[in-house]
Amino acid sequence: TITPKKPNSALRKVARVRLTSGFEITAYIPGIGHNLQEHSVVLVRGGRVKDLPGVRYHIVRGTLDAVGVKDRQQGRSKYGAKRQNKCQLLNNLLEIQDSQSERSQNPPLFGDALSVEEHVLGC
Repeated sequence: TITPKKPNSALRKVARVRLTSGFEITAYIPGIGHNLQEHSVVLVRGGRVKDLPGVRYHIVRGTLDAVGVKDRQQGRSKYGAKRQNKCQLLNNLLEIQDSQSERSQNPPLFGDALSVEEHVLGC
């Protein structure tokens, strides 16, 4: 992790990468969370990070050893995230509904959960 230039403040995730040409570069890891370890093989593209001095490359998510960002709904192509199918979306919505109904005893978002599941084909 690297800290950015003033006035920004964060811990930006970066990786030192040895290229096949022999150069050793610093590449930014975009998105929330990653699975990269010491000997992971990654694909690198150009593109600097403006507030990190010396970081001129990005790691491409969703290729080789760098998996895509989990639970990403919008802007998925930039983070290598696959589209969720209807069953997964329904399960996520039902989990959110259950957690909200546990916090407050309001009526559920969708009425009866069983009637929602019946409308989705293939689940």
